[in-house]
Amino acid sequence: MLDQSLMLISAGTNDYVSALLGQSDGQSMEQVLSATTGAIVKAVEDLYAMTKSTKIVVFDVPPLGCLPAVRYFKKTPPGQCDEAANKIADQHNTGIRVKLDALRGKGVTNLIMFKQSTVFRVKATAAGGFIDKTSVCCEGKTPSGARIACGQTVKEGGKTYSATACKDPTKYVWWDWYNPTEAFNEVLSGILWHSNSVSYVTPFGLKSIVDK
Repeated sequence: MLDQSLMLISAGTNDYVSALLGQSDGQSMEQVLSATTGAIVKAVEDLYAMTKSTKIVVFDVPPLGCLPAVRYFKKTPPGQCDEAANKIADQHNTGIRVKLDALRGKGVTNLIMFKQSTVFRVKATAAGGFIDKTSVCCEGKTPSGARIACGQTVKEGGKTYSATACKDPTKYVWWDWYNPTEAFNEVLSGILWHSNSVSYVTPFGLKSIVDK
């Protein structure tokens, strides 16, 4: 069964968000980068050791500075992304690409890197059908301006305020502070499955190996 499997590895975003929000248990960002990329490579090696026919897709991480949770914590101006956080994403993505290339050089086949970071930069735009790359569908705000996360309530001035969902989630990249909307996930999955462009998938498209 494993030799007919398709394994998707999407990891790292939560680790970096925790570090950016000061929740990394004293680890430096360099340590987080090393540990995260190392764990992903170890997962690939372990899967490949089980059966060399397994098809593996490793996702890079999205532009971290555009995640609403990071933007709010960093007090990033409306409509903008935190460039320092985006540089961390770039470091991860460069590092994992180099390490996956090294694995291929050792004979690991059917290994694809999906550059969702590029999809975010190209498609999370008005031209792509979305309001912009930072707006959130489900959130709220109190009269004092305090942010309310999706699914939460906040008491202020004797009243209770809650987050509400937008009327048309298909126009938003972000559902809440951490997760893309179903509409943007459809964009991601469509490109992952159909694209053969090295801008999005390397070294070859997913469909080309699944159809073998």
